[in-house]
Order: sequence, then structure tokens, then C-alpha cells
Amino acid sequence: MKRIQIAKYSYILTSAAIILIGCFFLIRPETSLVTLSRAVGAVVLVSGLAKLFGYFSNDAHQIAFQFDLALGALTALFSIVILLFPEQFAKYLTMLVSIFVVTNALFTVQNAVEAKRFGIRKWWVLLIGAAAAFLAGLAALLRPSETNLFP
Repeated sequence: MKRIQIAKYSYILTSAAIILIGCFFLIRPETSLVTLSRAVGAVVLVSGLAKLFGYFSNDAHQIAFQFDLALGALTALFSIVILLFPEQFAKYLTMLVSIFVVTNALFTVQNAVEAKRFGIRKWWVLLIGAAAAFLAGLAALLRPSETNLFP
């Protein structure tokens, strides 16, 4: 399997894992924040490693993964901090995840602009996804008491 396909599937699996973690904690909100922090840390670590792997793949236009070296390294570092200090992370869960979502969305906006410039027809799908993630992350940052499931 080509590296780019492996990176693509790891992004899909990471997204699915995040959705499953979210669903699990919606169904069982009594589960501790420390457990949630550890689960998020593990998924974020896989995400960071996938970004690093994607950066070294052979992307034809060199735009799909152009920021993934720095973003992957920061994501992996962020996840290690989460895994080492889950209690402290749990206190700031909404804010930290929101900042991560907004930052990732901004990089995706830039990827969409680059994709359009290269003539990739579905560049607008990236832009719509980035805009939705940015707005959700911004809403959680600006109104944390209304978006925090764990007051």
C-alpha cells in the first residue's frame, strides 16, 4: 500500500476514533475526565504520528501534507503531555481541544487555497470542512460554559 493511502486511512481511522470516544462519553457521561483525557491523548498521538507519516508520503502536488511535519510533531508532543498529565489536561479539556481544532482548521483553510491554486476540483470540500471545524472550535472557545459537557 502506498504511503499516501496509509496516511489517508489513518486520518479516517483517527476521525472515527474521535467520534466513537465522543459518542461513548455522551452515552456514559459518568466516566471520569481522566479516562477521557487518556483516550483523547492516545487518539491525538496516533493523529500526530499519522501526520508525520503523511508528510513523508509522495503527494503528487506536495500540498496535502505540506504542514504535517510541524503539525504532526506538535500534535505528538501535545498528546504526550496529555498522557503524562491527564488530571491537569482534564481541567482545561474544552479550551485545549478547542484551540487544537481551530489551529488545525486554519491549516486546512490554507491547504484548500493551495488545492484550488493547483486546480484540484474538490478544493471547496476542504474549505467547508475547515470552516465548520473553525466555527465549532471558536464557539467552544468563546462560550466554554455552554459547550463544556463536564462543568
